[in-house]
Formats: sequence, C-alpha cells, structure tokens
Amino acid sequence: MFARLISIGALSALILLSPSCLNRASKQSLSSDTLSIEELLVRLPEPPAHLASAHEQARYMVDHFWDNINLSDPSIITHAEAYEEAIVTYLGLLTSLPLEEVRPQLLYPLEQMVKQPLLYTMTLYRKYLYEADSPLTNEDFFRPVLEWAISSPRVDQPYQEQASLMLKLINKNRVGQQAEDFLYKTADERSLRLSQIKSPYTMVIFSSIGCPYCREVMSYLKEQKSLAQMAARGQLTLLVIYLGEGASSYIEQRGIAPEWATVGYDPEGEIMRRPLYDLKASPTCYLLRGSREVIMKDAMPDEIVRYLQMHE
Repeated sequence: MFARLISIGALSALILLSPSCLNRASKQSLSSDTLSIEELLVRLPEPPAHLASAHEQARYMVDHFWDNINLSDPSIITHAEAYEEAIVTYLGLLTSLPLEEVRPQLLYPLEQMVKQPLLYTMTLYRKYLYEADSPLTNEDFFRPVLEWAISSPRVDQPYQEQASLMLKLINKNRVGQQAEDFLYKTADERSLRLSQIKSPYTMVIFSSIGCPYCREVMSYLKEQKSLAQMAARGQLTLLVIYLGEGASSYIEQRGIAPEWATVGYDPEGEIMRRPLYDLKASPTCYLLRGSREVIMKDAMPDEIVRYLQMHE
C-alpha cells in the first residue's frame, strides 16, 4: 500500500537490477574512447556471458561503470539531467550489492572530483541515499559518504561541519540500538516518557498537523484489527506524537489516530530541537521491542504491520 516516491531516473535504476534486464543492459561493448555522460547511458558496461547471476552482473557493471568517463573533467555536470540519471543508475547497482563489497566503488566518483562537480555529486548522493522520498534510501550506504566528506581535504569546511552533524543524527536510533528516550504529554496533561511503556512492542509515529499522508497512515492503522487486538492484550502500544506548533490543542480531539492509540505531543520541543530523532519526513515510523530496542527505523507503516502480524 505504502511506497516511497519513485522518479523516472530512479525507476530506470531499479529496472536494471533484474537479471533479465542486466543481460540486455547494453548491446555494445565499450571502446577505449572517452564517453560523454549521454553516451554512457546508452552504452552501459555489458557483463560477459559467463557471468550468469544477477549479483555477478551487477558487480561487473559497478566495477566498470566509469571506465570511459573522465570524472575529473569539470564539464561532466554540464548536462545535469543526464548526469543525475547516471548517478542514480550507479547507486541503484551499488545498493543491490553488500556494502562491504562495494565501499571503494561507492566513494570512487567523489575521490576523482573537486569543487562544483564534487559538491553536486554529493548533493545527488544525499538526495538518493538519504532523502525520505527516494526508492534507494539507505543510511548504511550514506554513512560512509559522510565519513569520507568529514575527513577529505577535497571537501570545504562548511560542508564537513554539516556532514558531521548529519552523521551524528543518522547514528542515533539505529536498528539494534536503544531508542532515545523522550518526554511527552497526553491530552489530559499527564507527563510520560517513552521508557515507561512496558508492552513487548511499541510502534512510534512522529506526525505533524495538516499532513495528508499522516491522515492516510492513520486511516490504514484503524483498519488493522489484528493490531487493535494486540493492543488490547497488552502486546502492543501505538504511540502517536504530534510535533510543531498547535500540537497540544490538536490532540485534545485525539487528532486522527486510532482509538486504541496513545496520543501525545512534545511539550518542550526537545525531540526536534536537540534533535533526538532524524525526522526527515512526516510521518516517521519506528518499531521498538522490549526496552526500546529499535527493530525498524523510518519504516513504511505496512512493513511494520506485516512484521507485527508475523510475531503476534
């Protein structure tokens, strides 16, 4: 039901990941001539016939993707649309493979560039590996990019400082870690903390007022009878936290959350001010287990529902 928005360029990258499409990714062999970005998009490296698996084919394409492209040429970003599509295709291939296998290839384009091409490429990496509406969002792949930016002499200090702050943020509340505790108030002005919840599972939704997608998510959760039954048995707590101005008055009408949910707001604004959580979209959903162990981070609501239905 729920899916991240997919741009045309990103969709083309995802299509490349199927074995059948990898086999016909290119009808030509690469020559030794330097290619333009536009030529690269129609002459992707063709895996040899003996590489039968999708993994082997994707790895070959990653290893040879930039063979005939001069990444140090500042004019490489002149045709911005074609260059962005090339980066998306490359990232789509990279994220289909284990990070430990392709970490050098992930950083390779950045290590060849300086100044404006480097800044633009890092912006594209952020757009597709970090932003919430990207089908390729993957913090595990974006983390090495930030680590590289912080230590690289090629990157200007203002961006290094920004990368350092972003790295600290995405390192919070990772899967397997204990989620950050926070204070919230309910409609009857009770002050409670996340750490006080004792149910085996806690689904936390950070929401905002007037968010159409938030309304859609809440309507979907209202239809999930199995979750309501888990909540009635004490197995699940659904905690909906409204953020921003007007949240305190909004929850007096319980917003649009299911009746079995606990609804609250952040009275001091500390969740966003400190910040305690990386809230790059609304709503942002987490699933916690036991003493706030993060099981799912920034997950689609239906992914969380499927997990809970399998473990009720």
